[in-house]
Amino acid sequence: MACFLSKSDMTIIYRIFILIVLPLLLIGCKEKQSYSYYMRHPLELKGEITECQSILEKTKEQAAKCEIIMYAAMNITALVNLQQQDPEKFGQRILEAQENYAKLKLTERQARNSLDELKNKNAPPAELRTAQDDFYKAKKASADQLQEVKVMLAVVGLGSPE
Repeated sequence: MACFLSKSDMTIIYRIFILIVLPLLLIGCKEKQSYSYYMRHPLELKGEITECQSILEKTKEQAAKCEIIMYAAMNITALVNLQQQDPEKFGQRILEAQENYAKLKLTERQARNSLDELKNKNAPPAELRTAQDDFYKAKKASADQLQEVKVMLAVVGLGSPE
């Protein structure tokens, strides 16, 4: 005996599916709130500091999160102080970090091209591993430098009227 659903039943099932799956997908897209995240988002960090200070008895998870938040706050405060002491020097530091990022990104592209060339000519595995390691190191270095630039720009953004 076959069981068929009507078109309206299918529409209802589809809507229920969307209402359940879509929020789960959106939750997965939210950036993890880590030290790096808080360094790039000092205004959100400020709110989290207040929240940490208001919790009297913290769970282990809350204590670990608050430790990260307080560490980020200490580092943001140090950068804000540097920026306020000598804004020109801080601006120069940003420019140098951006130039360094551009150089590191070029090194990353060159390492990627070298790796691709070795793959295309069927290079020995040891040579491929070395090229792959070089590429991953270059990629990490450029990502770290970009992170530094974003943090400094976030610090400058704290002082801008918006």
